[in-house]
Amino acid sequence: MPLPQTVQITFMQPGNRQTEAQPGQDKIRLITLKTFQITWSDRNKNLGIKQFYSCAIRPEANSDYILAGAQDNGVHQIKTPGKTYSWEVTGGDGGFVDISQTNPNLQFGSYVYNQYRRSTNGGASWTSVTFSSTIGRFINPFDYDELSDALYASYGTNTLLRWNTPATTSSSTNLTVTGLGTASAITASPYTLGTVYAGSTAGQVFKITDANTAAGPTTSSSISDAAMTGVVSCIAVGTSDNTLVAVMSNYSINNVWYSNNGGVSWSQIDGNLPDMPVRWAVFQPGSDSRLIIATEAGVYTSNIIDGSNTQWSPSPGFPTVRTDMLRVRANDQLLVAATHGRGLWSANVLQVLPVRDLTLKASLQGTGQSQLNWTSSGAIPATRFHIQFSTDGRNFRDVGEVPYNMNRFTHVMTEMAGYYRIVSAEPNSAPVISNTVLVRNNNSRGLQISIAPNPVRSTMTVLLSGGENGNYRWEIVTSAGQVMLRGSGSSQQNTTHSVPVNVASLPSGMYWLRLLQGSKSISESFLKQ
Repeated sequence: MPLPQTVQITFMQPGNRQTEAQPGQDKIRLITLKTFQITWSDRNKNLGIKQFYSCAIRPEANSDYILAGAQDNGVHQIKTPGKTYSWEVTGGDGGFVDISQTNPNLQFGSYVYNQYRRSTNGGASWTSVTFSSTIGRFINPFDYDELSDALYASYGTNTLLRWNTPATTSSSTNLTVTGLGTASAITASPYTLGTVYAGSTAGQVFKITDANTAAGPTTSSSISDAAMTGVVSCIAVGTSDNTLVAVMSNYSINNVWYSNNGGVSWSQIDGNLPDMPVRWAVFQPGSDSRLIIATEAGVYTSNIIDGSNTQWSPSPGFPTVRTDMLRVRANDQLLVAATHGRGLWSANVLQVLPVRDLTLKASLQGTGQSQLNWTSSGAIPATRFHIQFSTDGRNFRDVGEVPYNMNRFTHVMTEMAGYYRIVSAEPNSAPVISNTVLVRNNNSRGLQISIAPNPVRSTMTVLLSGGENGNYRWEIVTSAGQVMLRGSGSSQQNTTHSVPVNVASLPSGMYWLRLLQGSKSISESFLKQ
């Protein structure tokens, strides 16, 4: 049950009526007392002050579904965009949450220690699974591993719990990790079956390589630097297991550590970051150098990791508030932040990363045209503004160019969605790049693809619709952009085209299928088992 913390405020109103305001935990109720009558009314609208520990998002592009765990207020579902309301689906303290990115019907919430809430129907109903009401951390870290179909959680001294096939069983195995102490952070590798990273309350990072098969003692080792101290609150993995970031939630230490060789060596990258706890980190999808962190004072970002010279910037427009967790969805670059006192926030990753004196706003007009407006400072007559467009947020092309004294542009967009940015160029100076803005075109369906089955072991079928008459080509690429397979074909307008693709030769892991036809392109992710 929720744990309300109530303070009663009583005041008088004209007309012999007494009114009491009862602030509870993250909510306010107004009580009007009349003779023999009490009237209750809700005053929580637009009151975004919940204290969230965690968040998770569904894998489908443009989905508004978010799951979040709140202090004293259970696990919440958010299904609509903007400043909106939520459904409390389980009570008590809401701890860590997770959603399977290959089967989003499988969702996890948690209470304290090792008490879990499980849904196998997309959050419509929930059941409780308890392994211990006393072992683990009060708000207990866990991570669901897509590759091994197992959930790994902190479970006392030198021990992790492995919840085997959690969608259908309550079977668990205790894994011994010698020297770990109490696990304060857990991350399953998205690339290597059986590899799990665990952080400790003593600044250590351990790598377990047989977590999916071990029946007690594990094959594990500390991969930490001797200078690392504090409570490890998150371990982030980049485009491969070589790129790791560990962050610590303490004061007066180096809070952000980076490795580009799988933990063989580490460098501290606090740079100009203020002395404060850091609780989470995520890479921009496809990048090993663009990093976003959740701190005691909000979200901070860096475009380039440069050792002790790394430069951090607070994300514009984000409140100065303790932020506990970040989640990013690769296919549409959505970033969600769980704050401890200002609710949940979301934005496109490309809008969150820092900009320099060049700010773009864009919207779709009723005519189907994108209207772009920007502001800048320091432009000179030699400055030229290049307007760039992308269908995937990564590969941009010029669609226009205007002189220094113009700050607007109109572009006809035929795609279902597109990304815009402005690049300012002038002689003898480095280009300045604006923030990136996503514009959706509700008047056009555009090129569409779907993949089945997903996950896949050998052969999958790609369905192409909304294409044009003519040839197309497809590529399968890793998160780092390495092309693994290629192919081509032709399609007809207003038809659905089926393409069988054999991926049996690919190593297990997450991949992207990118399809290009004319000036249009679209990407979809899939998991190779």
